[in-house]
Amino acid sequence: MKKIIYIILLSIILSGCKDKEITKNDYQVITQEKAYEMMTSNEIDENFIILDVRNTEEFAESRIDGSINVPLMSIENKIETIIPNKNSTILVYCKSGVRAKLASETLVNLGYTNVYDFGGIDTWSYGLVNLIE
Repeated sequence: MKKIIYIILLSIILSGCKDKEITKNDYQVITQEKAYEMMTSNEIDENFIILDVRNTEEFAESRIDGSINVPLMSIENKIETIIPNKNSTILVYCKSGVRAKLASETLVNLGYTNVYDFGGIDTWSYGLVNLIE
């Protein structure tokens, strides 16, 4: 009897321990070093997008060279016009990382398939374009 209970419990436990499959609708959290490597190498196609989701005032002060600005609060309404190809590679950042996470979740919920969250530029050590000094 104990053996039967053991087998039943073991099968219940094992049935709930399936590995999570990574689907095309997941976004990836990457290091800033990896993001920089992707931006400067041929690892991704040349049509990748660096997406800054801070507000327009923050973007006007400084940004990563080549980035475009779509504030977090505007993503759902504007992103499909700005980035119509849902298979585009999108590298997402903000100031500290919180908005980048929310934006990445929103993008995958909208059907974008190649979204990479690399956090905030507070700790970005690869140079910024500073417009206000």
